[in-house]
This record gives sequence, structure tokens and C-alpha cells, in this order.
Amino acid sequence: MRVLKLLVFIFLISCSPQQSEDQEKAVAEEILAVNNDLETINFSDRFESEGKDSPIWVDRQDLNIEDYIESVDTKYLTIEGKQFDEVNSENIAKDLNLEIDENLTSDNIKIFKSKDEKIVAVIQEGKITSIDTRKDADLKLNGKNIFELTFKSYKDKFSGSYKVRNFKPNISNVSYYNKIDSVRTLDFTELHSQTGKLNFTWVNGYLIEVCYTNVEW
Repeated sequence: MRVLKLLVFIFLISCSPQQSEDQEKAVAEEILAVNNDLETINFSDRFESEGKDSPIWVDRQDLNIEDYIESVDTKYLTIEGKQFDEVNSENIAKDLNLEIDENLTSDNIKIFKSKDEKIVAVIQEGKITSIDTRKDADLKLNGKNIFELTFKSYKDKFSGSYKVRNFKPNISNVSYYNKIDSVRTLDFTELHSQTGKLNFTWVNGYLIEVCYTNVEW
């Protein structure tokens, strides 16, 4: 069920990253209508941030969040030993050892997953829309496993992204982790690349998910 909610979120939000705030609110309402059991959570009341300082967007209306987010070059990014920017809709199943999920696949959208679901890829109209990776996936930046990043090392390396964390919480993940009492802190950060965005989910200070979404800048 969580994977389905995540995919709904990816299709309706992440694949349309340049929407206005009003449009995003409308899409969020649509998500809630589609997922009747997706609870509406007051994010800031339920969860703390692992960072003790407040994000710089709090109480500021004139801030352009995009100006603060760092970019990474996908030529230094690899997934399961493959060059990230060389993975495409035709070779993704073979290169990442994925299988199509017939239950979630339609005429225009194909869902590919690894057996342990550490990688979930979405192909829409012949193009990669998103690649969602979990902590056991082999995702590396400059030869180092991204999932070995600590919250502090991320803050030091990507200070701009850190400063604007939690500006757009992942609705599906907020709902999912709200049901787990042991989750005290929840943070969402973002990086840019030439072809899209990398969205990070941190639980109790640990990186547990990185989702790439394609963006036509």
C-alpha cells in the first residue's frame, strides 16, 4: 500500500515540479481524494527536525527556495554500478535488475521494481519519470555511497539545501511515518541535477530514501 501511495505522489507532484503553489495545493487535495486512508497530518506538530536551527523560509514570503539548492553532476552519479545518466527506459530493467510489476502497470505507465523493492522505477510514455531508491541500494556520488551520508555531513556539504529543508514535505511519507511511534524527527531535502531532482527522506537523522524525478528545466 505504501508503494502505491508513493507512486501516486510521484505521478501527481514530482513529475510536475514547476507547478504554482495553488496548483500544488490542488494536486495535494486530489491525492487525498484518491487515497481515502491517507491522513492529513500537521507536519510541524507531529515531527521535529533533526536540525536544531529553523529553516530560513520560516516566516519569509520573499524567498526563492530554488536559489539555495545545490546541483550535482549526474556524470559522477552511479546506480547499481551503472552510470546514472546512461540508464534509460530501454535498458533500465536489465541494468538495474528490475522486474515489471504488472499489477501497477497501465498502457502509458510501467512500474519496475527490484525483488526486495530497494529500487522502484516509473516509466511514463517511454521516458523515465522517477527512480526511487532505499538505503540498501547501491547509489553513489563521486564513488561514495549516498546512504552513508549523515545528517551533519549533508548539512556541511549541501548547506543551502539544508537551510531550506522541509519546504515541501512528501505527503505520502509523512502519512506513513506518522503511524510509527518511534519516528521522532522527519526531514526532507533536495538537490538538483542536469535532468531532474534528488529528493532525500531522513528519519531520526538517518537517510532512508532518495527519489530521483525527471525535470525538463
